[in-house]
Amino acid sequence: MTYYPEHKFIAIVGPTASGKTELSLRLCEVFGGEVVCADSRSIYRGMDIGTAKPSRDEQRRIRHHLLDIADPDDPMTAAVFKGLAQTAIEDILQRGNVPFLVGGSGLYAYSIIYDFQFPAGPRSEERIALEREPLAVLVERLRLRDPERANEIDLQNQRRVIRALETLGLPRERKPVLPDSVLLLGIRSDEQALESRIKQRTRRMIEAGLVEEVKRLVRGYGSDLEVLKSPGYEEILLHLEGKKTLEEAEALIVSHTRQLLKRQLTWLRRNHEIRWLDAGERDPFYEAQALVANFIG
Repeated sequence: MTYYPEHKFIAIVGPTASGKTELSLRLCEVFGGEVVCADSRSIYRGMDIGTAKPSRDEQRRIRHHLLDIADPDDPMTAAVFKGLAQTAIEDILQRGNVPFLVGGSGLYAYSIIYDFQFPAGPRSEERIALEREPLAVLVERLRLRDPERANEIDLQNQRRVIRALETLGLPRERKPVLPDSVLLLGIRSDEQALESRIKQRTRRMIEAGLVEEVKRLVRGYGSDLEVLKSPGYEEILLHLEGKKTLEEAEALIVSHTRQLLKRQLTWLRRNHEIRWLDAGERDPFYEAQALVANFIG
């Protein structure tokens, strides 16, 4: 898909618990926008609480795209997601509305923003051999052979680790340039404040029924489900298997989400094209509103 200069859209990125959802809702209300969710977990049906998916009220408030589009056992890649997101953005533009691409899954968001071109898949024999290896073995191999790449990706995501191993030694593409048709906003907050929000959000997830959500997923798809290896789900699964108390599982969710936060911050800080909005003592909405108004004219 080719984006023409008049086909502008806004992207909002930021680490987990930074407030992307609420900011996007408020901006959409002002500018006639619709949200395209760039998240590798909220695409799945039945994964609502643990993914902090926009609530039903929030979805009624503003139209959202790419939520609940697949079953948890359906394979999803960044390349497939890119095609779906491009279609959604084109649909929003054709109806005269403003697309807001919002999410914390960096590869998913960047695949749209920078129009990543994904190479053809590797030989199936190589993929099958790698998939037989435990994730810990794959991660250690990647860290030894390409520590820089290991620091860039989500090491809990087996597909991404495998893809990184498959492309070892291949030349890296030049750094992409942000198109004039995209306003890239990022929400920045004090790390200590983010960690406090992670603790509060984890508690709310437990109280909202995260344990029951994981039970339903296990009943429907089994405990080996790949998506259950992400923070918020793998820890509750340990609790259901009797390996952790609920209190221990909650503490583990907080710890693992903090680790995810640090990886996200490291990844985002490398991008000097992000227009950062400070979300400390002041409301980032007003600065974002002025930037969007100036951008879309």
